[in-house]
Amino acid sequence: MTSSPPEARESAPLPRLSAVPPGPSTGDEAALLAVLLDAAPVGFAHYDRDFRYVHISASLAAGNGASPAAHLGRTTREMAPDIADVVEALIARVLDGGEPVLGVEVDAASTPPSHWTTGWYPVRGADDEVVGVAVVATDITDVAEAGASLKRTALTLQRSLLPAEVPSTEELEVAVRYSAGAADTEVGGDWYDVIEIGAGRLAMVIGDVMGRGVLAAAVMGQLRTAARTCARLDLRPGEVVDVLDGVLRDLDEDAIATCVYAAFDPHTRELRLAVAGHPPPVLLEADGSVRALAVEVGAPLGLSDPARETTVRLRPGSTLALYTDGLIETPDDDLDAGIAALCRTLASGPADLEPLADAVMSALAPSSADDVALLLVRVPDDVDSRSLTVVVDVPRERALMFDVRGQARLAMRSWALLDEVVDTATLLASELATNALVHGRGRVELRLRLTRDRLLLEAVDGGHHMPRRRRAGEDDEGGRGLHLVATLADRWGSRATDDGKVVWAELDLAGNR
Repeated sequence: MTSSPPEARESAPLPRLSAVPPGPSTGDEAALLAVLLDAAPVGFAHYDRDFRYVHISASLAAGNGASPAAHLGRTTREMAPDIADVVEALIARVLDGGEPVLGVEVDAASTPPSHWTTGWYPVRGADDEVVGVAVVATDITDVAEAGASLKRTALTLQRSLLPAEVPSTEELEVAVRYSAGAADTEVGGDWYDVIEIGAGRLAMVIGDVMGRGVLAAAVMGQLRTAARTCARLDLRPGEVVDVLDGVLRDLDEDAIATCVYAAFDPHTRELRLAVAGHPPPVLLEADGSVRALAVEVGAPLGLSDPARETTVRLRPGSTLALYTDGLIETPDDDLDAGIAALCRTLASGPADLEPLADAVMSALAPSSADDVALLLVRVPDDVDSRSLTVVVDVPRERALMFDVRGQARLAMRSWALLDEVVDTATLLASELATNALVHGRGRVELRLRLTRDRLLLEAVDGGHHMPRRRRAGEDDEGGRGLHLVATLADRWGSRATDDGKVVWAELDLAGNR
């Protein structure tokens, strides 16, 4: 048998059990009492002060694999050693305090396993001295198994709403963890996601819908879908949070949720994020220093508060932790103390990212009553050697585009790429740069970046008019540039910046180096 009882609760004094029945006692009365106890729908056992069985009902005895007679005069340690520590501790508590202890659940490792809820009562003699302890046990096996089944179903539903896999890149490693709350069997509203948004960039989102149950899970699932849609449109973090705020109000005007949405640019290593009522991310630097980020925090989603953005530069070797409040909740609800504990755990944890995620969950969420989601991202120590970058200034004179193409081609040939890759990429670079010259403003810059498995090309200019792909007519002299880019590239897109825009294209190099 095994047992791991919850915190026992004491009750007001109950009608006491006496070892000496009122009035004359006969062997017939004792036998009748034993028959009644054995026939009752609950289990019963009586122990003396030496923890020996004085009586045990047939139902409890069967759970120990022996007859009631075989128990008499023996101890739980002899008959059911797996639960002996728990039983002896409870008997000792009642003997010492003289008060009942109720609500202790015991799991018996019988075949099949059984589950009981127990109450422990003092048995008093004629002089009111506690001479033993009685236990009344109710079989709750069906209830416990139904609860476990419901919990498994809720967890399956929860996990189906979370990504099966999360992407990582050469410039940003990712580890995620999720733990269902132990408080009940309802699905919760905690969620996370990591989304590729093009040109080696990743978006990360983590959030928590207030409440539990199917409604919270449904709202969470729709917010996650909306966030993915916004990421595909490459909206800025503040814009994404504003969209999610409107989506939540459309779904349920009374619903409240918190979230963090962040986007990482591997070229600048800047993380731009917006926080809506959520606990602040925690940053572990390569030198071991750790702190909660000083971010602009807006109101939770659903309250129509405009989003605020914060930009942080992630240095090589730094690790960022995003999490839901279940990870840092403390018994006194001091979130600052919980964040401080997270900082200490990150600072003292393993060097590798996956073991670090395990260490954080083990230290801070071993039995949390709330759901917990954890998302760790790290810029590798050797990130500078994981990619090659060339930046070419594009002159405003289109006649000099030949020189730009030549510089791009020369750089890519130095990277030992296949000729067909170089040819395709050179054409893409030319179209991107030309489009920036014709439709953009200010200084134009062409970036070429090579990672282990992809070649990225970006044209940067100071214009805010976003490009739109269209099909040119047969007599049109222009309008085919972006159509050609979309045809040749594995992925392409554009995004707004503080001082202009970036139009990018990406070639997958898996097997083509």
